[in-house]
Amino acid sequence: SDMGNRLVAANPPGFFREPFRTGLPTSIDELGWDSPILTALSEISHPPALKVHSIIAVRPSLLDQRPSDGMVSVESARVAGSDSETLIHAAHLCQDNPEVIAEVLRILREEATVDR
Repeated sequence: SDMGNRLVAANPPGFFREPFRTGLPTSIDELGWDSPILTALSEISHPPALKVHSIIAVRPSLLDQRPSDGMVSVESARVAGSDSETLIHAAHLCQDNPEVIAEVLRILREEATVDR
């Protein structure tokens, strides 16, 4: 894409990994286990001042299955160094779930009261 070419041209030659230099990945590209963007994000440590909160959906499952939201395992969804982690009973597409909304509000209220 034109935007991808401009981003690559505006940065040093080794700034982007190879898959990004040949074209912007689509959301479908990012579903793979070996997704370069997801891999890179998992390797980056966040600055200490940045608060990380994790809300992980978990569907009821059979005893012989790994806990997941139906698409992503709980193990894979975990973020190392999170300031909070909340498991909710829901499937993958859960943005409108009352438990998710309540947790987002809790986090926003908590962060709004932190002395800056």
